[in-house]
Amino acid sequence: MRFKLAIIVVLVLVFGVIGFKYYSGQTTETMAIDQDQFVQAYVELATLAEQMPIGTPEYDREKARVLGKIGLKPEQVEEALAMYNERPELWRPVWEKIQAELEKREPTTGMQTPDTTKAMSTP
Repeated sequence: MRFKLAIIVVLVLVFGVIGFKYYSGQTTETMAIDQDQFVQAYVELATLAEQMPIGTPEYDREKARVLGKIGLKPEQVEEALAMYNERPELWRPVWEKIQAELEKREPTTGMQTPDTTKAMSTP
């Protein structure tokens, strides 16, 4: 009887450790970019998108240069954006920071930035 109990305990521990490693590894990868870096990258890319057409070779080169200054790769920003789109409760405070940063850069026109906290794509 004790032998069976010992096997069950060992199996529970093994599967618990495997599960913990799996789920904790995913969370760490997803949060590779901190919130402030993401906000800075999003604001810079939104500003860049106003200056040149998205999808052109010039835009792609400038995007890589801008993100490089921040210490990011385009893939990291896209992964973070996908994570925020899947978790609206995390996206709203980030979007509010983005709006505040964009408002600092724009001359006052009396217009408010629309709330588009639903699924977003990288500028």
